[in-house]
Amino acid sequence: MLPDKGDNYREFYFLSKKRVSCVFLPELRGVLEIFPTKGWLCTLSHTGEMNLLHPFSRTNIPLPSINGLLTSRSEYTIKEIRELYIDQGILSVNSSDTSDYALVVVRHHFAMMSFWRPGDFNWTKINFKNDNLYNVVYFKGQFYVLTFDLEVWVFDIAEPIVKPRLLVHQLSRSNNSRKFYLVEVSGALIIVTQSDYWKASDDGHGYYDSIRTIEFNIYEVNEITGKLNEINTLGDSSIFLGRNETTCIDSSRFTAGTKPNYIYFTNVYGPYGYMGAYNIKNGCIESLCPELELELSLSSNRLSTSWVIPSDNRRIES
Repeated sequence: MLPDKGDNYREFYFLSKKRVSCVFLPELRGVLEIFPTKGWLCTLSHTGEMNLLHPFSRTNIPLPSINGLLTSRSEYTIKEIRELYIDQGILSVNSSDTSDYALVVVRHHFAMMSFWRPGDFNWTKINFKNDNLYNVVYFKGQFYVLTFDLEVWVFDIAEPIVKPRLLVHQLSRSNNSRKFYLVEVSGALIIVTQSDYWKASDDGHGYYDSIRTIEFNIYEVNEITGKLNEINTLGDSSIFLGRNETTCIDSSRFTAGTKPNYIYFTNVYGPYGYMGAYNIKNGCIESLCPELELELSLSSNRLSTSWVIPSDNRRIES
């Protein structure tokens, strides 16, 4: 899904067609944030109202307002909403398939987590004593959290009192590793580390002319012992990374567009935005669409760029 252009349509770059298609989605006009998860879009408005929207059927599920998770104040500035609300929305399962699902919302820099299930009138806060989070995934009936301290925690919202427990103690961090992700791949819990090259400017002010991803490393987590094992292949699977929920698909089920044993990613660092595909076998990064990369780098709404995986795995025709 490409950056918002301020109208009733959203542009999608379809990997299978290698072209951009416009989808009529007036529900997204003027929303503050969008978080793709399991083929749905978790949306947040300027007033704190939230919804789950299916981008291709336009099915809409109202969610409780997130205002109650902050303070008793009834009015917030747009800047305060951006800083105090959420960074990620994660469905446990595809809500098109069952009514037995949960949605967890996360604020990374304050380690704020809450969940909602169909029938709940409000969000339920999760007591988690940690300063910052990277991301959250649902895996084998539980939610797993990767923190800025490079610890992995796990919690089960089915328990009467949700108590996250520590699974993996602090991971090692290389000098170039800037981002870390949790993702499920073929029934295994995986940690992906992303290393970037920061090219300093020549003006002597400490700024950077460009930032580019140079490599990824992959580790399988033993969900019982917490031990890590580095792996060098995803088999037929492909991983999608970005601001959205981390996602993995079986590329052998698709006739075109995605390649097995690849990591597809979008990146945003301040004024820099780009996208690419990382070949795990040879360590090379391939361009997906140079024209789109240029558009992304110039867009003032580059943060709204994210991957959307159709929840029913069908080809979507424009």
